[in-house]
This record gives sequence, C-alpha cells and structure tokens, in this order.
Amino acid sequence: MKQTIYKNGGFLTLDKKIPAMKALLVTDGRITASAEDFILQDIAPDAEVIDMKGGLMLPGFIETYSSILDKARELMKTNPEILDMNNALSRVCALYASYGVTTAANARTSREDLELLKAADAAGALTIDIGVYLRQDAAELLPEVMPVHNTYSGHIRLAGLSVLVDEMMSDDSVTALFAKSINNHWQTAVEANSEAAIEKVIKGYRAALIQVNGSKTDEEGNEKPRIFEDLRPLLCGSAHLANSQLTRLQSLGFTPCFTHDNIYYRGDAYADTLSQEAADHIYPLRSIVKRGMAFSMQHDGKAMAPDMISTMHIACNRVTSSGHTLGIDQSINSDQAVNALTLFASYQLCEDLEKGSLTPGKHADFVILDKNPLEQSDGNIQNLKILMTVKDDAILYNP
Repeated sequence: MKQTIYKNGGFLTLDKKIPAMKALLVTDGRITASAEDFILQDIAPDAEVIDMKGGLMLPGFIETYSSILDKARELMKTNPEILDMNNALSRVCALYASYGVTTAANARTSREDLELLKAADAAGALTIDIGVYLRQDAAELLPEVMPVHNTYSGHIRLAGLSVLVDEMMSDDSVTALFAKSINNHWQTAVEANSEAAIEKVIKGYRAALIQVNGSKTDEEGNEKPRIFEDLRPLLCGSAHLANSQLTRLQSLGFTPCFTHDNIYYRGDAYADTLSQEAADHIYPLRSIVKRGMAFSMQHDGKAMAPDMISTMHIACNRVTSSGHTLGIDQSINSDQAVNALTLFASYQLCEDLEKGSLTPGKHADFVILDKNPLEQSDGNIQNLKILMTVKDDAILYNP
C-alpha cells in the first residue's frame, strides 16, 4: 500500500461539500481523506510527505477533444531523430503533463491508431489517461454500454464515436448515424464547423431521439425528444453558435467543446473578415455560462500547445495576438475557466465520478500552481506557473 500526504499549501477542491482542506491523504492512487496534516500523519505514519511549498492544488486539467497521435506524428516530423512512435508519444505525454494535463483525448481514431495507442500503453509510454474517440469505420469496437460505465484499460478508454458533420451529408444519413449511436449507447463527439452543419446536428439528433426512443408532445402537439443525460454528446468546433442554436442544443443535451485559443491565434483574421457582431460573438462562452451549460476548451491543432494557463487567460481576456480585444462581452471569469478545464471537462468525458474535483474516492490527479487563479486579476492569469503535475499519485512534472 502506497500512501502520500500533501501539505503546506492551498486546495481548490471544486467540491461544494468540501470547500476547504488543510492537507490531503492519498492511498494507492486515490484520494483518501483530508484533515490537518498531523492528523493524517497519525492515520498514515508511514506515508510519504510532499511539501507543496505554499502552492495551490486543484484537479488535474482535462482536454476533452484533442489528438495526441497527431501531435506525436508532428513531433516525429520536426525532430527526425525521433523514429519510434512510443518515444514520440512518451514525449507528448510529458508535454501535456508540463501544462498540468492529466487526461486528454484522441479524436478521429482509426483501428490502426488504436493499436498504436495500445502498444504505447503496454510499453509504458502513456503516462496520462487517453479517452479515445473512434472513427465511424471502427465504431463496432465500442462497447454497447452507457459511457459512464465504460472504464479504462491501463491508460486507454474507448470514450465514444467521432463524427464529422458537413453540408454534404443528407439529413437521412445524419439521422441514421445518430440513431445507431443512441441505440448502442455510444457517446458521440460531433465536429460541425458551420451553421449549416450545426443545423444538421440539431435536426438529426432530434430525429434520432424520436426515432429510437419514442417521444412525448408539448402543449402545442410538437414532438419533444427524450434527453439522455448519460450519453452527453459533444459539439466540437462550432465557433459560430447563435443563441437560438445554443437553446436547441441545450434541450438535446449537447455541450460544446471549443478551440478557444483561436481567439488569440486567429482573432485578428476574424475581426478583418467577419462582421463586428459575428466576430464579437465567436466562441460565445458567457452566453453558455448564462444558460448553465457545461463546456470545455481544447487544443486540436498539431502545432497548438496544450497550454491550459494561456487558455484560461484568453477565456478571461479575449485578447488577440496583436493585443486587440475581441468580444469582451463573451469573456468569462477565472472560476468559470477553471471549471471548464476540470469539472465540466470530466462531466463531458463521462468521468466526473472519477475525476474533476478533490473528492475522496477519486483519482489522485492534481496540478499544483504557484498562486490561486481565482485570486488573480484577469491580466495576471497568464503569469501563473505550474509547480507540479501528479497522475494517480505519480509525479509527472516537477521542474
């Protein structure tokens, strides 16, 4: 039995039932208890003691819809001396850990990609958890159980189905796809990057829910779909979400996952090519917060680093690379940004019973910062530093 006590720091639990902690005990990779450090040392006299040196612990960051394999392949291209995929994936995991990430995803995963990930895990190259979203041609590999009951094997979990919806797909094919997904209890991560594609998602998912599960009618006799809380479908991309679309997506149980760092990387281009109203409303985080919807932020680009501190800063400030402020009315506060990278992200991945807060029984997945982001001004969030990243009580990053 391995036990560890973390003390001499602050704790942002994100658990309303446990608003404060003095010290934390971990047993065999799981959070066991919180109390004064001397009490925990009486409970576990042989435990290793980690001095947090005044840092702040919060749950490990979670990236809901990225592609670590794409990043590994890009690393092999830019570093010719890296010839082995396992080595590349090991380095990518270390990169993620250096940004406080303890769980990530691999989107659009083929059969061959899944075998690569399994081989890397067997070789010990994967040090963070990977939620795998399979391509449609590999969908039969998904277990026919509700996503919340689908667990990890090593560091790999089959999270769901990865679907790209575009304007060229027929309404019938979209509906059939969602019907099959719902009938088999698969979580579906849908990429839809235009308003027309988003409309297909909304219409197709509604039709699928009605087709597969029957329906009730509202007061006007219109069909109302049954919402499946535990399927938790994701809508990825979808930068341009109108308020009416948000309302309909919420009614169907969808939550968005945004590549929000594009505000910084592409914000000036948005300002130049879109109307001011459209540019200011792109990635409408505050509109989502007002609706009480969960959401997350991803880095689904080969060259985009999973820099979660920068992501929080951009979400709170909406500043482009030239220093221009884009749609400040859609900014959020640091509390909401932290939730998006922890609590909300764990909910979206159907892993909220295991991760996302410092709750006894959950995985000992932590990031320790030098300061509390909730106590910083919006402009100072970018100056936060990661002191340590811990996965299942194993230290992955300790500069």
